[in-house]
Amino acid sequence: MKAGWAVQPSERLKIEGSDELADCFTIIIFDNIVNLEAVFFVKRWPVEFYRDAVGHEPVKEWLENLPEEVRGKVMARIDLLAQYGPTLDFPYTSQIEGRLREIRMRFGKTRYRVLYFFNDDRTAVLLHGFTKETATVPEYDKNVAGARMKDHIGRVKRKGSSLRD
Repeated sequence: MKAGWAVQPSERLKIEGSDELADCFTIIIFDNIVNLEAVFFVKRWPVEFYRDAVGHEPVKEWLENLPEEVRGKVMARIDLLAQYGPTLDFPYTSQIEGRLREIRMRFGKTRYRVLYFFNDDRTAVLLHGFTKETATVPEYDKNVAGARMKDHIGRVKRKGSSLRD
């Protein structure tokens, strides 16, 4: 057998002493004599859907109405956000204004966007999804996301912690 190494995704496990999940990868280093295995944990950033006061989750509802192949691509981009957190940058995400950012993707000639922000406990909150038809993000979409961000922050402050179930 030739010397080398391989990376194999394994399972998602809870990090000991925490409620967080981590992606696990097994790295196998081998040579002619011995195989060594080490498991590495990769922290995932929490991502949640904005939920209004009556329980509606507008981004989830928007996703459910997308064609299946588009929904898969959007969900893959959201998964990248969970993997890389605030370090995920252009061309996958970009800043809109202040704390407001966008997840960017294209399917064919159509551009899809999800506006989000990171709250104070470093959770990405998905605020607003839409199909983009102009060069810049329309004011309407920024206003919708901004109002939802303000609502989320206000309810977290009143509750004193995250709004996660």
